Amino acid sequence: MKRISVAMLMIVGLLFVTSCSEDNEETTLTLSKKSVTFKSDGGEQSIMVTSNEDWKVEGDSWIETKKQEKELILKVAPNKTLETLTGEVKVTAGGLVEVVKVTQEALSMDFPLTTFGATYEEIIKQEKERGFAVKEKKEVRQLWVSKRAGSLDLQFIYYFDKEGKFQLVESQFPNQNILTEQVALFVSKYKLAENEVSSSEKTVRFFSNEKYSLSTYAVGNKYGVVMGLYNETNNSWTRQTLLKDSVTDIWMPTLGRYAPQITMEVFEYSQGHTLNEELTKKDKGVFVFNTGNPKFPSVKYWFDVENKSFLEESAIFVDSNNRPSPAEIDAWLLKLGFKQTILVDKNQNVLYFHKKNKCAAVVEMNKPRNNSNTFEPKIQFFFGDLEDKLPAENIQMPMPILSFNKFTMEQVVEQYKKESYFVSSAPHDYGILIKTNSPDFGGILLMEDGGKYAMAFLLADTKQVINSPEIPENLIKNGFEEKKLGQIPTFVNKEKGVMAQIDITGAFGSYSVAFSKNE
Repeated sequence: MKRISVAMLMIVGLLFVTSCSEDNEETTLTLSKKSVTFKSDGGEQSIMVTSNEDWKVEGDSWIETKKQEKELILKVAPNKTLETLTGEVKVTAGGLVEVVKVTQEALSMDFPLTTFGATYEEIIKQEKERGFAVKEKKEVRQLWVSKRAGSLDLQFIYYFDKEGKFQLVESQFPNQNILTEQVALFVSKYKLAENEVSSSEKTVRFFSNEKYSLSTYAVGNKYGVVMGLYNETNNSWTRQTLLKDSVTDIWMPTLGRYAPQITMEVFEYSQGHTLNEELTKKDKGVFVFNTGNPKFPSVKYWFDVENKSFLEESAIFVDSNNRPSPAEIDAWLLKLGFKQTILVDKNQNVLYFHKKNKCAAVVEMNKPRNNSNTFEPKIQFFFGDLEDKLPAENIQMPMPILSFNKFTMEQVVEQYKKESYFVSSAPHDYGILIKTNSPDFGGILLMEDGGKYAMAFLLADTKQVINSPEIPENLIKNGFEEKKLGQIPTFVNKEKGVMAQIDITGAFGSYSVAFSKNE
């Protein structure tokens, strides 16, 4: 019995040792990969997991995980952002943890070029290098480029100004969903902020930063993005604001200098205005929009006659019973950079001119002389250089010698020779002509009476010079005072006993300022 007990104890001991050895076996966990990278269009990848225990997996929310026997399946959706995504998946078994680093590439997106100011040739070269097909439409100052990118057909329209410089680009899309996705990408890439002037219906949305201006449109079956440099001046192609008058609420229609039709459409749709089908004549390049505002019921645009592609004029119509006063219009246009001129149209409506932009405005508030019953007051803006019709702003005005009836002609010529403006003297049918170095008054005609120097005519070279406001200013600086003595502007210097008359009509034979003894 004793031998049996010892044997039994030995067997039990062996079993105990074997059991303890199995309980103390170490956990193992091995992964075939510890990092994976996905393309931007997503997909799935597998990792082999080897472990002597059951394993679990958890990961970031954008990474879908699935256990399939000894295989871990990772799946990600397309990355529709311009940012590279990074995350991780943890695999655990017992007390062991293995981490898989997951990266997904950013969306690779062909945005339109933003090399504004480039030439046709420069844009063509850049786009062909990017694999785009290019179609030139130089007669309307456009380039159309296209390319298949994955499941998306990209199409950009580049618009150029009259000088052949790239100013605006439009991207067109097939539907609202793609437009929404693309707008998000534009906003992300260029770090744009949405502006408050976006239309309430969201048919047009405006975005901008200090450099770029972006407009999006979703009108009818047309969807797109229009982009250019940020510019809120009145002749800008990308202006988003109304330039509204705080007193009268009148605003300025869009007037991008020779801009394409898309700029007009985006601007008008953003205000909720509707196209007047009856009055619009697309075949003639004329467009009319109803505003829904009783004070300013409609706006009208005229494009070039030949191509119907380049904006030349725009107008805002005014209710005849709510016409702003001349002073209110003057103040508003002055803020916009327009100055009142001496020019009027056939109905005595005043013309304003913006010198820098070479743009004019005619304030048509006077009823036509034919007493037309169809008269509609309006302010019409158009491109044109009126400088050759306007008074010169800065002139060089040589003052004649004013010692009349004291010297002979020979004596006074000797005095003129000492003047800084003197060039030469020569006999003239009416006396002696002093040639000057002034670019505005090329000569001074000296006339005598009774053998004495009696009159001097300062001869203006152009009508613009004789109408210059600097002439009366210079006379006043030289001791003259204006006198209301008739239709000819007259100034008198009492101290010297001399008067000066500005002949703006040529009544004395030429545009001139006539100086003589005060009678």
